[in-house]
Amino acid sequence: MNWPLVGKLSLFGLAMGVGTVFVIPSNLEPFIWFPIFILCAALIALSGVTRVFLHGVWVGIANGIWITLCHVIFFSQYAARHPQEMTAFASAASITRCRRRISARRRYFCSDDSGPWPMNTPGGITASLR
Repeated sequence: MNWPLVGKLSLFGLAMGVGTVFVIPSNLEPFIWFPIFILCAALIALSGVTRVFLHGVWVGIANGIWITLCHVIFFSQYAARHPQEMTAFASAASITRCRRRISARRRYFCSDDSGPWPMNTPGGITASLR
């Protein structure tokens, strides 16, 4: 692995992290990422390293870490400039709470050997639905 190459290419993630907080609107972000991905892929391919795919994966992981850190560190600025994302986060949080509740109920009611209605027994609910 050429870690210096991965580190240098991941600086695009740092630039995008700061850029998306202060300058770049969300609707333009994909159009900026696409050329960055193409450029990183070309630079990895031209560098002569083996395991090109693995280098790309590590650059992507590092980019994700950089952009997440920027959004966390500058959260108040990010939230002020991205109200749609904040609405989506609030909605996703409530969905996650609902999924946790549903998951907990499902484990109790739909498990193989516990709960009041075992699902996979000969006389269980699945048999009555057939």
